[in-house]
Amino acid sequence: MKPMTDLPRYWMERENGIRDPELARLQGEARMGLADAVTGRCTVLLAPPGAGKTTDLNRLVERFGERGRCISLGSYGDLSAKIALASGELGRVAPGGLLALDGVDEAAMPTTQLVSLIREVAQQLPDGIRLVLACRTAGWLPGVDRALRTAFDDKVRVLDLLPLTDGDVVAFAYAVGVDGQAFFEAVRTARASELTRYPKELELLLAQLTDPNQLEWPYGRWHTWAANRNDLHPHRLSSQPVRLLNG
Repeated sequence: MKPMTDLPRYWMERENGIRDPELARLQGEARMGLADAVTGRCTVLLAPPGAGKTTDLNRLVERFGERGRCISLGSYGDLSAKIALASGELGRVAPGGLLALDGVDEAAMPTTQLVSLIREVAQQLPDGIRLVLACRTAGWLPGVDRALRTAFDDKVRVLDLLPLTDGDVVAFAYAVGVDGQAFFEAVRTARASELTRYPKELELLLAQLTDPNQLEWPYGRWHTWAANRNDLHPHRLSSQPVRLLNG
């Protein structure tokens, strides 16, 4: 299977309240690329598993070059020491650096210890350095949120990663040799569009379609796919078979 196309992703402030990707696309001023969104002292990035937040965060850190550091809180070792080292290195370079903490929900430590760690990082952040934290939406803890808001005088920006638009889904499919428009129409007919809104799910879905020239995916396979998802229910899918024909 060929690599997926590198699509731009967009974020929206939680307070804005718009979650529909097509509506957000039409109201373009409300959605932002990550580089444009991370402008304040502290930014929180939230998204479901497999949505692409880590990929987008890594792209942002790479743009900062020597002025960017990313620490995964899901990694092994002394996290406090790792973060202190990265923070110290950033403090010795020109202002405008970025310290990113990925996988806040993956930290293998008690909640109280995690809150203390985040509080310490925020309080000791060098001047001129921005702090970005990425976390699974359902795993964002009120205690961590309060610690950040206290440390930064409530100046904390919380962003949600927007799902893929219809156009993104079509582009993804074309990138792997599938007729993107036919694929999009098929999943819409099967009322399975919700299974295509995040890159990892879409990639896994397209990986099941092995023949790009004559593809058929009956209802039973959509049913099984959806049944394995905690947030979807099989009865929401159409009983019509999915047929994708190229040429």
